[in-house]
Amino acid sequence: MARPIQRNRVVSLLVTYGAWLLSVLLAAAFVWIVRADVLGLLLLAHPDQYVYALLDEVSFFLLALSWLVFTIVSEYWHSRSSEKGTLSTLMHRLDGGLLGLLLIGLVVYLIVL
Repeated sequence: MARPIQRNRVVSLLVTYGAWLLSVLLAAAFVWIVRADVLGLLLLAHPDQYVYALLDEVSFFLLALSWLVFTIVSEYWHSRSSEKGTLSTLMHRLDGGLLGLLLIGLVVYLIVL
């Protein structure tokens, strides 16, 4: 007979992966803003349509790849910090940094472009 899962463990997993999902969504928003900033700044140089298309694809590929790496690494960080009991500290540092970067990207998008 299988042992029942402890309620505390289930709650811990839900909180951990909820925090991880928040970090991943903030990172996706940051990547979206950075891509818009890069492409907007690129348009200021009036490139050829083929150069623009190439740089668009390359920037999308690099940003998507970096987001995937962040997703994997942050899942590891969240699970380790949950085991150590330092999940709130990680959330303050990681999500606070992501929010700061997101705000900087929005300021660049709204003011410069």
